[in-house]
Amino acid sequence: MGPARIAYLLGLTPSTVHRILTRYGLARLSHVDRATGQANLGHSYLHNAVDDHSRLACSEVLPDETKDTAAAFWQRAQTFLQANGITVERVLTDNGACYRSRLWRDTLTDAGITHPPAAFRTSQGDTTSLPAVRLTPEARRSQLVDVGASLFASKPYDEVAMEEVASRAGISRALLYRHFSSKRDLFAAVHQRATDQLLTEIGDLGDGTLAEQVAVALDTHFDYFQANRNLVLAANRVLATDPVVRAVITGGFAALQRRLLAAAGVDGPLAAAAVLAWLEFVRVMCVEWLAHQSFDRVQLRALCVRALLGALDLE
Repeated sequence: MGPARIAYLLGLTPSTVHRILTRYGLARLSHVDRATGQANLGHSYLHNAVDDHSRLACSEVLPDETKDTAAAFWQRAQTFLQANGITVERVLTDNGACYRSRLWRDTLTDAGITHPPAAFRTSQGDTTSLPAVRLTPEARRSQLVDVGASLFASKPYDEVAMEEVASRAGISRALLYRHFSSKRDLFAAVHQRATDQLLTEIGDLGDGTLAEQVAVALDTHFDYFQANRNLVLAANRVLATDPVVRAVITGGFAALQRRLLAAAGVDGPLAAAAVLAWLEFVRVMCVEWLAHQSFDRVQLRALCVRALLGALDLE
């Protein structure tokens, strides 16, 4: 469980929950022992060897993923496969450090087995060797969100596969799932970052009239929506009822509501409800615009500005 889900359950914004968790050094619930509430003290590592023809597999849970552990596991796996009539000619792995070690190379060479370098396919379709890069957990998570943002923007949600995310990032699927347990969780992280960035971009809208400030904010959002059409449609259609994704939208609405009320110089429950209803109206109209293109963004912006002024009786 992360900031977005906790925010949904508590009625807070995800950014607020994230700041509180960071302040007290609290881990994600997935990293905590459920019985004691204490942070997990370590990890076990699942080593797998799968024959690509028969799909027969050998798996062991081991204490680490060092070169010695990986090499010893392979020797046991090879013995198991040979006992089942399988002759190993080559082994494919990811770019983990243990698989780039001299011990791993020598272990395979001594057994007459080749080990092609891991590769990934770029967005242009070229297959190239991926340089091994060790990242901190925070940097790796940021990298995966970058990759996810690119994929979710370039194709419909249902066509994005976690295998492609891992390939683009040059990591194993196991490592990807260590950071994001599902495609939906990755999408929620991408959507949360996009929402935070948009809120930052419209932080200073100048000293113009309310209509002028709102027009600037709308143009900023429209630019992002056009550049990330598939992502926006996924958040507002495919995953519209998902509680985590909905919490991101609700958190963004709450921040925008406060800014609009302050810019308009109005307050009170009626004005707050009117602004919230207007934000939902804009969301629906933007989805309609992106999906069908039956009217242009100039018409959409003018309609939205008039709707807000009318809702607040400021025309």
